[in-house]
Amino acid sequence: MLNKVLKGSLFLISALFINTQTFGQWVIPSQMRNEVTLDRLLSSNGSSKVELLYGLPAFSGPPLGHNYIDQKWNNCSFLLFDSEKLMEGYLAKYDIGANCLAVKLTGGTRLIEVNKIECIVWLDSITRAPRYFINAKDFKEESIQLTGLLEVLVDGQMPLLAQSYLKEKEIGFFAGLLALFEKDKEKKYEVDNYFFVGNGTALSKIVTEKEFLLSFGDYFWEIEEYIEKNKLNISTPGGLKKVFEYYNAKFERFTDY
Repeated sequence: MLNKVLKGSLFLISALFINTQTFGQWVIPSQMRNEVTLDRLLSSNGSSKVELLYGLPAFSGPPLGHNYIDQKWNNCSFLLFDSEKLMEGYLAKYDIGANCLAVKLTGGTRLIEVNKIECIVWLDSITRAPRYFINAKDFKEESIQLTGLLEVLVDGQMPLLAQSYLKEKEIGFFAGLLALFEKDKEKKYEVDNYFFVGNGTALSKIVTEKEFLLSFGDYFWEIEEYIEKNKLNISTPGGLKKVFEYYNAKFERFTDY
């Protein structure tokens, strides 16, 4: 058991963080969270009747590669900025390198710039579990405005968010040696993730366990005990999700959920 002096010091440090109980907010729009939207996705086969995607200009963008968050085509719906019209029932996947949503239509693939999309929900084509994404442009990390998409792993008073990025694949010594003699050697990338604690539009990247625990303010000790008691590994998405689900369950959901 830590002494009172240490507890008092940590309390003062945690007070420097914005009180999440006061300013926290849900990040997924209610239109995307309601049961009707998910029911329509579940009953859709990915062949939307709105094939032309009216109102969206053509976007050539960079060539599509293999830099997708998920290589599968997943049935999705998305909401555009400045529009209450939900585009429903498309097969799509997100290309990180091109920063666009690739939408599969009868006549081919259509690219939609991410900066035109407010949020996305898709159903995994295998597990049928929903995944939610929101535009990152309204969020900042250390005063730096983010771009691309943020995945909402846990929504609530203090959400858990993830952002995928491309990391150059590490190669072994001999493979690297051979690559020196190859002309026009194409670099290979893999998808990795940053994880963030959400507090309004301010995000804090999860780096150390101490900083992570401090973000829970007055719940520092309770969250620490919960992690230890359940032997959670907070360096994994699964461990982080359980912590945030436990914390957010303490607060009532908004009435529009």
